[in-house]
Amino acid sequence: MVDHSPSGYHYNREERLAQRPDRPEPQTGGIFRRNRSLTIILLDVSLVLLMFLLYLFLFRPQPARAEFDGYEVTGSAFLFDEGLYLTVTTTRTNEDSVPPTGAESLLTLVWPDESTATDVLPVNVSFPTVTRIVLPWTGPDTEADRVSVTIAIGEATESIELRIDR
Repeated sequence: MVDHSPSGYHYNREERLAQRPDRPEPQTGGIFRRNRSLTIILLDVSLVLLMFLLYLFLFRPQPARAEFDGYEVTGSAFLFDEGLYLTVTTTRTNEDSVPPTGAESLLTLVWPDESTATDVLPVNVSFPTVTRIVLPWTGPDTEADRVSVTIAIGEATESIELRIDR
């Protein structure tokens, strides 16, 4: 049996739309409801930022510091190539007071090897006095994690413990 009717293409839009499943309506709402991966990435970044801020303000080791009348002394120490690098920074904190003169204006540091260094106290708040020394670091105390530096300003004496960064 042969069909002699002309062949052709039949298209009916209503039939095509009736055959497809119901399409959900586009979601309304913000960008976070439509894009879950963006939400997860933002949550991850905020969690890392929160951990950094907690470390920065709560868990970070505090620098070694001492306060004298109108001055703040901070220190740091680190090991490098069998040498112990020590740095002591003296900052004037009270700009209104009259700076000391004569022997009262000297800063004396006693390093861990009992050597001493004498420097002048800073006169200006903006320009701290920085004193550095490199000590040989060999022998039985190489496993120590702290060293002590004694600071004397005038008659006042104080000792600070510096943590050795490796």
